[in-house]
Amino acid sequence: MKKYGLLKINSKTRRSVALLTPALICIAIISLFPVIRGITLGFTDYKVAMPIKFNGFRNYATIYKSGFLKVAIKNTVLVTLISLATTYIISLFAALLLNSRIPFRRLWRTLLVIPWAVPGVAKVGTWRSIFTTNGGWINFYLLKFGLIKENINWIGNPNIALYTIITIIVWGCIPFAAMSFLAAMQTIPEENYEAAEIDGANFFQKFWYITFPHLRSISMVTVSLLFMWITNDFTSQYSLTNGGPGSATLTMSVEAFFQGFRSGNFGQATAYGNVMIIFCGIFLFFYIRALQQKG
Repeated sequence: MKKYGLLKINSKTRRSVALLTPALICIAIISLFPVIRGITLGFTDYKVAMPIKFNGFRNYATIYKSGFLKVAIKNTVLVTLISLATTYIISLFAALLLNSRIPFRRLWRTLLVIPWAVPGVAKVGTWRSIFTTNGGWINFYLLKFGLIKENINWIGNPNIALYTIITIIVWGCIPFAAMSFLAAMQTIPEENYEAAEIDGANFFQKFWYITFPHLRSISMVTVSLLFMWITNDFTSQYSLTNGGPGSATLTMSVEAFFQGFRSGNFGQATAYGNVMIIFCGIFLFFYIRALQQKG
């Protein structure tokens, strides 16, 4: 009977695999082919209307010697890490607030989703009007309350422009992270908090020993997704500053666009893309490994 049951399960498994195989093959082709082709083109001198020729690591040597690669990597790292840390902290605080018994809790939860639903171009356009030097809302209220003496050029100042972009990115990422944390918090049994209160635990102790450990799994997924989204963000940077002023906000995604669609050097553009793949892979490898060791 046990042997017959095992054979019956294996038969169902084989049938399921057979039915799923065509779909898996199609997904693999659609997903893997562009990735493999993109990596391959990074080792060619591919240009529009020109034959493709293999050139080894010449593209990487060219983008390194140009000086833009170092600047693009530095800006990408700054934007990614600062945006990621800021988004995580604010989203965690927002989730804790929305998980508490605040007035109009459902309304605040609904409003939180709005930044996530706004299209990227509309989002940047709105923030551009806010950060406008003359007539922008931020400068208006800072001047009104006497916090500044003259208008600040939030977009044109090379020392500030990068942080302006970070503000926009964080604003757009908070809804996803906050709702993810909120969903995880709502799965924590209320009895855990009641037992902690009986033992005399305060708010911070309950957060550190009950809430925060419960968020470890969702944090791993959320941070990984946010990291990839922020690293590959293009709309916020290109639409707001176009990589400027100078190269103050130039990132790898923007420079790849310039090389591909302005200069027609798609080989060099994909070389930047390959560097980004390595950058993302290294970060995610060590991040997931660190979390697994703690677990």
